Amino acid sequence: FQRTEADGRERALLVRFLSTFIRKMQTLVAVVARLLKREPAFLSDDILDDLRDDAAARSREIADVKNLIKTLIVGLKTVLWGVSNYPLKSSVPVQKGLTESEVKLAHELIEASLRCLELFTVEKSSDSEEKETLDFFASVFTVLTRTNFSEVFAPKMGVLFTYICKNETTLTIAQHLLASQQVSRAFSEILLDFLLSRLEELGEAKPSSAILLRMFKIVFGAFNLFPDSEPVLRQRLRRIVTNCLRLSSSVEDPSPYFHLLRSLFRNIAAGKFEALYKEMLPLLSLLLDGLTRMQQGPHLRRSTADLVVELSLTVPARLSSLLPYLRELVRPINAALRSRSQELVNMGLRTFEFWVDNLSPEYIDPFLVDSMPDLARAIWAHLRPHPHAFGGLALRILGKMGGRNRKFLRDAVLVRFDQSTQPGLEIEVPFASAIASTAAGAGAGARGSDDAAEAQPAVAMRLQLDRLVDVAEGVLEASSSLHFRR
Repeated sequence: FQRTEADGRERALLVRFLSTFIRKMQTLVAVVARLLKREPAFLSDDILDDLRDDAAARSREIADVKNLIKTLIVGLKTVLWGVSNYPLKSSVPVQKGLTESEVKLAHELIEASLRCLELFTVEKSSDSEEKETLDFFASVFTVLTRTNFSEVFAPKMGVLFTYICKNETTLTIAQHLLASQQVSRAFSEILLDFLLSRLEELGEAKPSSAILLRMFKIVFGAFNLFPDSEPVLRQRLRRIVTNCLRLSSSVEDPSPYFHLLRSLFRNIAAGKFEALYKEMLPLLSLLLDGLTRMQQGPHLRRSTADLVVELSLTVPARLSSLLPYLRELVRPINAALRSRSQELVNMGLRTFEFWVDNLSPEYIDPFLVDSMPDLARAIWAHLRPHPHAFGGLALRILGKMGGRNRKFLRDAVLVRFDQSTQPGLEIEVPFASAIASTAAGAGAGARGSDDAAEAQPAVAMRLQLDRLVDVAEGVLEASSSLHFRR
C-alpha cells in the first residue's frame, strides 16, 4: 500500500473480497432468522422427542454460526482497512478512502451484520462473548477516514437505534465508537444530531424514551474523554437548552428533559470547557427565568421540583457571570435547604457558603434583604448535633457571617408553645435503683445484699404521654435517625 501509482486492479480485488464477505453475511441473515424462531408450546410426545434431538442439533448449529460470524467480522476489519487505505486510481495528489459504491457496500454491511448479531443478544452463551463480538464489530469502522465514517454511519443511525431499542446490549457499539480516539468526534457529531432530531420523543411515555436519555448521557460523557470534541457540543448547546425548556413546558412529565439538562451541566462542570461557559452566557437569562417559572408553577411532583432546584444551582457559569441573577438564585437555595434530599441540602449549603466566601457584605447584603429571614431560619434548622449530617457546615456558615445572620431578622421567630398549662395524661415508669440492681446482681455471694436491695426503694419517673408521641414522630420523620431508635 505504499505505492504512489495504482492501476486499480489490486484495489478491485480488495473490493471483491469485501463484497464476498458482505454477501456471506447476508446469507447468514436467513440462517439466523431460522435459528431464532420458537416452536409451539403444546405438542405431542412423539414430536417432543424429535424436538429434543433437534434442540441438541440446534445448539451445535448456533455455536457454529456464531463462530463463523466472529470470523467474518475479524476479517472484515482487515479488508475494509485495505480498501480504505489503497490509493484511488488516477488521483493527483494521491487520495485514499472509499468511493460512493464502496460506501453503499458498507451500508449493506451494517444492516446485515446487525441482523446477524441478534443471535448473540438473544441466544447468549455468556455476556463476555456478546460484548466482545459487538466490540469487534464496532472496531471494524474505526479504520475509516472521518469523511467516510460520516458517510457510512449518518444514514444508518435509525437502523442502529432500532436494534438498540430491541436489545440495550447493542448500545455497546455506540459506546465503543465514542471511546475510540479515531472516530469519537465524528460519531459524537452524528449521534448528537440524530438524538436532537428525536428530542420530542423524550417526553413520551414509551421504552424508547429511556434509551434516548441514556444515549444523551453517554454522548455527553464522551466530551470529557476527548476535550478536542468540544466544538461539536458548543455548536449545539443553544439548541439543546432552548428545546429542552420549550418541550418541558408542553408535556405532562417534564422530568426527562430536566434529567438531560442535569447530565449536560454536570459534564460541562467536570471538564475545562471555557468555550462552553462562554456559549452559556447569552442563555443564562432565558434558562434561569424558565427554571424559576417551573419552580413557582403548580402540580410539580416533589422529585421534579428537586430537579428544577438542582438545575438552578448547577448552571454551568462562573460566579462573576451569575452576579446579575443572585436575587433569582436565592429562592432555589432556600428551597434546597428545606428539601428532604440530603444531596440537595448539601448543595444549597455549599453554594451559599461559596457566596459568603467570595462576595463582600456590601455587595451581597442588598440581595438578601427580603429573603434573609427565611434563609437564616432554614440554616438554623440544620443546627443539630450528630447524627445530623449538616450541623457542622451550618454552624461554619453562620460563623463566617458573624452578626449578619441576625441583621435582617425583623419578624418574631416561630417557637413551639403549649396552649394549656395543665399537665395531660402521664405514665409512671418505675426504675430499679443502681444500688438495688448492683446488689441484686451480686447474688447470694455477699452477706446482707438482700437487705440492702430491700432497703433501697425503686425510682419512679412520670412521663407525659403527649410529649412521648411528639418525640416518637420526630424520630420517625428524621431520615438520619438510627435504626434502633426507629
